[in-house]
Formats: sequence, C-alpha cells, structure tokens
Amino acid sequence: MRAATLLLLVALVEAAPEPEWIVTLANGDVLRGSLKAIEGGRLVVSWAVAPDEPLRLDLKAVSDVVRAGEGEGATQPPENVDILRLLDDSVLYGRAASVAPTGVEFDVPQVGRLSIPASDIVDLRRGQAEIQVPEAGDGEFAVAMRSGVGLTGKLVADDRGRLVLEGKGLTATIEYESLAALVFPRPAPGEEVQEAQPVAGVEVKLRNGSVIGGRDPSLEGGILRLRAGGIEARLPTADIAAISFREYGLPAGRAGLRVILAWGRWSDALEEFQRTIEIVKGQTAPRWKVVENATERYDEAFRRQLFAARTLLIPEMEKLPTPPTDAAAMKPLLEAFLRSGGNVVVCGAQGPHLQWLAEAGLVELDGAGPVDGAEVSFTTKGAAIGKDIKSFAAMNATNTYVVRSADAIVLAESGGKAVVVGRRVGRGWVIVVGFDYYSTNEGASKVLGKAVQLR
Repeated sequence: MRAATLLLLVALVEAAPEPEWIVTLANGDVLRGSLKAIEGGRLVVSWAVAPDEPLRLDLKAVSDVVRAGEGEGATQPPENVDILRLLDDSVLYGRAASVAPTGVEFDVPQVGRLSIPASDIVDLRRGQAEIQVPEAGDGEFAVAMRSGVGLTGKLVADDRGRLVLEGKGLTATIEYESLAALVFPRPAPGEEVQEAQPVAGVEVKLRNGSVIGGRDPSLEGGILRLRAGGIEARLPTADIAAISFREYGLPAGRAGLRVILAWGRWSDALEEFQRTIEIVKGQTAPRWKVVENATERYDEAFRRQLFAARTLLIPEMEKLPTPPTDAAAMKPLLEAFLRSGGNVVVCGAQGPHLQWLAEAGLVELDGAGPVDGAEVSFTTKGAAIGKDIKSFAAMNATNTYVVRSADAIVLAESGGKAVVVGRRVGRGWVIVVGFDYYSTNEGASKVLGKAVQLR
C-alpha cells in the first residue's frame, strides 16, 4: 500500500501541469500557453491550440507575459524591507548588505546579492512609509533619518567604513540603523539628455513585488537570465509574476530623465503656452529642464526630442481646429512614449480637445462644464498628486469631466465632478488637468508640478 501510494504521488508530480502564461502581443492579440525559451530574439511558447507545434514569436511583436491568475496569487512585499529604486525604473525589495558612496550591495530574495553602482541608483528607502527627504543640490546626497532630521551634502566613507555626510558647516556620521532614506545624486539638468539607442530590454516583476529591468534576455531550463547594469541576474520563472518586453529602439528607462518637452502647436504662444511654462519652471527648476517645441511635423527629429524627455506637456490647445487634426499621426508616438515610462500632461482640455485626446489614444472624457470658485479636493487615488497640497478654490473657467475610459481614475474633483484625471499606460501616465493656467493659484500650480514629475 505504501509503495503504491508513493508511486501515485510520483505520477502526480510528474503529471503536474506547467504554469499557464498569458502572452499579449504588440498588436493587441492575446494567447495562452507555457513558456519554453527565449533564444535568438524570439519567445518560444507552447500554446493550447497546438501544443506540439510551439510558436516562435519575435520579441519585437510581444508586449508582455503575465502568469495566469497572478492578480490573486501574488504576494505583497513585507513592510519592513529595504526598497532600492534604480534609474532604469527597477524597484528592488530586499536588504541592503552594505551602503557606500560608490554604490549598494543589495540582497534580493530568490535572486541573490546584486552590486549596484551609485550611478544607477535613484534612492534607498528603509520601509514602505512615505518619507520626506530634503532637496539636494547637484552632486549632493540627501539623507532622511528615522528621527525626522534631513541633511544634504557630500557623502564619504571613513576608515571604519561608516558613512559621513559633509554638508554646509556640518559633518555627521550616519549610522545605518538610524537611516530612513538615502537619495543618490542626479545628473545636472541637461546632462542626461541623450538620443534614444536601440535596446532589446525586459522589465521583470517578481512575485514579491520587486521589478528588475535589464536587457539581452534568455530563458532556458526555467531560469530567465538578463543583463541588469553590469551584472547578470538569474531569475527562476517560479518567482516571476510578469515579463514586459520594452519597445525596441527606445531607451531602457525614463526615471533618470529630468526634461519636460512643452509642445505648443495648437496653443496661444503669447498667453497660455508661456504662462504654463513659467508655472512649471517655477515648480521644477533648477532640477528639471523645459524644452519648447511647436512643430507641425512628427518626424524623426521630433521623435528623438520626445524620447529624450521624461514628460510631454501640452498646454491648452486653444487653436485646435474643429474637427481636430493630427491625433492619428501622434497616436503611435504617444503610445510608445507612455509604454517606455513617459508622462503626457494635458492642460485645459475642453470641447474638440476631448475628441483629440480620444483619437490620440490617451483617454476618453466628456465635458461636464466649467466651475469657478468651488473647492477642489483630492481623492484617495489622487494622493500622489495631492500630497502636501491643501484643498483650493477653482479658478475661472476650470474645466470638469465625466470619465469614460474604464481604466482612468479621478485624482481631484470639485462638486463631484472630475478636475484632474489620470490613466496609467504602460509605465507612464496620462494626466488631464482642467486648468488652462491663464491664471493660477498656489494649489493649481503645485498640481502641475506634481503631474509632470509623477512616477
């Protein structure tokens, strides 16, 4: 009996089905099957329709691969982990084994220890709580202590390996156990503007919540290998929730870019366009650079400028004709930009502007009329936009909306009507702000500043 039971258990184990994955192609087609390999720039999938004839899909034609049922089975990262964010949009949950001005040794469960150079790091945070970190100058580190103290300056290591922060008129030894957050220096504005280089990249989400970006993926024997910076990561597929294949010909990540492209083809160049730019500069300078563009041609030169930016800002399109034009020409560019992690922020949309937004594939909204003087408040889902902003009065001719896109969310409202709307597309955001910024107040100006920087 025991031998028969053992043989039955062995048979059941051998017969256990492989995990099912949902493969979404770039053209929107969806298929289900098991992952066999990534080799020679192709994804090999055994699908249910013809399991004995695996599909070999060009990675350029694949959008993402998601473990079936992962929305129900995914584990959430524990609250007491360290969080390391990288410039290529990777987010790692684990433990910092060592921290130095030159980089971080970081232990990721199921992955192992990764050596991340400082040039690839955005910040290191200890725990999931929101932490206020002071703004640092170019080339400076910013430190937030668990006590609430914030410091900025140059970071060095003493002869005992401890971190020492040298700031204006002070020198402080940083004990790691007292550290809440460490923000690494960013490039000076403009230094990071580069022409997009072709990449074959992936973004992998692990079941513990970590997100790892890399390139040159290969899959064999249940192990996904990819180059992440200067290291090779080996990720068991059993620990993977999803794999997104980055757009070929696009940069690997947008998190490190601090450039806003203000596109004003249909804007009043002397009024709303310049006023909106002045406001956004006031909210983001000197760390961000604003580049102006009013082109009517969506050629390679415009594409290079767009993909060298973190955010496309579209001030009120006052001169947009009826019916609107050029949305179809912009749609593929905007979709690729959003998938790669860019934001598109549109101000003062009304009337034909709403048709333009829909035809450009950004978001579907109906106008709900203007409000003037009513209170604007933030929804629970708008916490990132509304952080540190008190409720404020709507300016004259503030536009409100009824949301039609099922995946769009209301970030701020007035009298039950949407004033600021967000929609996640790929790794970027579409944000529609109901203010035209002909006039402004402190709250409305801060909303614009938060929108262009939202991640």
